[in-house]
Amino acid sequence: PPRRHHATPRHATNVPASLPSIHNTTESTSTTTSTSMSMRVVITGGGGFLGQVLCRDVLRAGTLRSGDVQKTVTEVVIADIVSPKEWLFAELDGHPLITVKVGDVSDRSFVDSLLNGDNDDCDGAGLSIFHLGAVMSGQGEADFDLAMRVNLQVGRHGR
Repeated sequence: PPRRHHATPRHATNVPASLPSIHNTTESTSTTTSTSMSMRVVITGGGGFLGQVLCRDVLRAGTLRSGDVQKTVTEVVIADIVSPKEWLFAELDGHPLITVKVGDVSDRSFVDSLLNGDNDDCDGAGLSIFHLGAVMSGQGEADFDLAMRVNLQVGRHGR
């Protein structure tokens, strides 16, 4: 199976240097940018405010770093329980690299569809997952089983 990475923003603290990070290609760096190495990005909860901010930042950066290799972002999958009603940033509306997938992250088959994508990851493409999908506050208190299924079970879909 393809190797999967969980990318972390560069400003995060206490993050091992080996994890991929968002990297602005205009900064000078000693890392190698490989146009043959691509990176699919999946953002669960991507239709919400934080997901859209992250999506915008990933697209603006254009690459993610994995170790010493810059990988070109070729697709950003916005996965959420509903399709975004409106984009918070005009630059996301109709962006050719954005794919919206509607589904429940507690559903194993939906998660598998996010991980597998529509392309063959055997060409060296990477996959970065930002898991922002969650049931929060009052909704989680009102439906504890739903909160446990979405907030905990999704992490147990290990491959």
